[in-house]
Amino acid sequence: RRRTGLLGGGGSGSGSGGGAVARLRGGAPAPSECELYSVNRDALFSYHKLSESFLQKLMGLYTCAHYKNSPNDLQMLSDAPAHSVFVLLGPRAENDGGG
Repeated sequence: RRRTGLLGGGGSGSGSGGGAVARLRGGAPAPSECELYSVNRDALFSYHKLSESFLQKLMGLYTCAHYKNSPNDLQMLSDAPAHSVFVLLGPRAENDGGG
């Protein structure tokens, strides 16, 4: 599936004539094109280099999304059985440089 964006349902024009709708480039994929993943808590807090990088990005997003954060939030994320982390990931690009 192509990741064309959220605006513009059809047409191949560049938006310069005939009432063509400009296409949004680089937008988020539709939720139906994404996959939902549950993040393993033990892996997230394993001190692995990739886990640490992911955790830093997760906490950055978390603090941007909520204005009243505390260190207790990270502890709750790591310990509270009623809390889980899920990640919604879009489709991978066909040519993502992996081979």
